[in-house]
Amino acid sequence: MEQELIISHEAPAINANFDEVAAALDTELERYTSLVVTPDNIQDAKKAAAELNKYAGTIDAKRKETVSEVSAPIKAFESQMKDLRERCKTARQGIVDQVAQYEDQVKAQANQLLNSRRTDLWSQHEVRIDYQRTTIDDLVKLGSVTGKGNLAKAARETLESRVKDDRALQDTVDRRMLELERDSYKAGLDAPLTWENVAHFIEDEAETYRERLAAVMSAEIKREEKAEAHRREKAEREAKVAAEAQAQSDSRDAAQRAEADVAASAERAAQADTPAPEVVNGDHAWRMTVVFDISTPADKNISPEKLKTHVSNRLKDAGIPEPSYMEAHRVES
Repeated sequence: MEQELIISHEAPAINANFDEVAAALDTELERYTSLVVTPDNIQDAKKAAAELNKYAGTIDAKRKETVSEVSAPIKAFESQMKDLRERCKTARQGIVDQVAQYEDQVKAQANQLLNSRRTDLWSQHEVRIDYQRTTIDDLVKLGSVTGKGNLAKAARETLESRVKDDRALQDTVDRRMLELERDSYKAGLDAPLTWENVAHFIEDEAETYRERLAAVMSAEIKREEKAEAHRREKAEREAKVAAEAQAQSDSRDAAQRAEADVAASAERAAQADTPAPEVVNGDHAWRMTVVFDISTPADKNISPEKLKTHVSNRLKDAGIPEPSYMEAHRVES
């Protein structure tokens, strides 16, 4: 402002006959200070106190009146100066509001330009949506837009660097997933690890990733070993049950075959080329087929011939003619 504020003033001077009044007051007060209150002068003492209070009130009223008169120019000066100050502040606030409005517009423009450029870069670098991690909040500022309304060089370079980091992370994860099957088999796993096994740490730094992957593989190997042991035990139990069932089946089959052999032998005996029995006095002739189930002590080792002789003798003892044909087959149990 060209017009300079010039202030001239004189220190306020207040003149009063303080010394004369003080001397007279001291003289007057001697009368009061020497007063000794007694029952006889109690009323005079109260009157004296009232007079002193009146003197003090008169002095204080004059003080206030004089100070008010002397302060009036000062208060007027303060009011005028505050008015000038407020005029400056009002004008300043108008400018500040416009500056804030302009900055908000520039930041909104920066945000739009950054968003658009970021989308283009993600597409250009083929960054999938899961890895589009670049943030721009810290780049939304006045310095990110040039005077011509374009993105500033620093903002462009920072944005591109961040998008490249997104792509690098995506490539790292893709490579690790491709290597996961190979590393799984190399570690001795029967079935490779999957995304669910490593999703919570696959984006870690290389050293941390290797350590955590090794821990997961070790745990998975132990799990597979435990599962394989369980499968083996189950298979062994099932094989044992199957073997026992097969043995029982084989035993039944052997018994059935032995019975069939005995029946077949008897049938062959019935059809053997032996002379027909002689018919006497017109009686009917019969050829009998009988199957005996006989048990013998295992430690005696009795032969079929000895057994047939024994049965034949027992039949004779019973008055039964000697059979024309007899077979003995040992039944396997």
